[in-house]
Amino acid sequence: MTPHRRNRGAWTGFVLGMVALLASLWLVAWRQNRTRDAMGVIDEMERQIALLRAEEAELRVRIQRLESRAYVVVEARTRLGMIAPGTDRLVLLLPGSVAGDTFALEGRP
Repeated sequence: MTPHRRNRGAWTGFVLGMVALLASLWLVAWRQNRTRDAMGVIDEMERQIALLRAEEAELRVRIQRLESRAYVVVEARTRLGMIAPGTDRLVLLLPGSVAGDTFALEGRP
């Protein structure tokens, strides 16, 4: 084997080694980029989960308030004009009113 051919083989091995090194470096960089992107997606999902949990807690508190007897009694009185049993009431029958057409007012006689 001539020295010229031995140098050519050494250069070929060197070039192939550099190509392999560059390919592996590119692969590592690509993989790290994909990992960073995935971590960004995970962080966003965790943020959304935290927001949804906070909203759920607020809704549970609201449900408890809406289901409370005190709230129901106040709403029944203000929206529907209902009165609690045992509450004094005054019924006015106006002249010329049709039978059964009465007005119930809360109050004390």
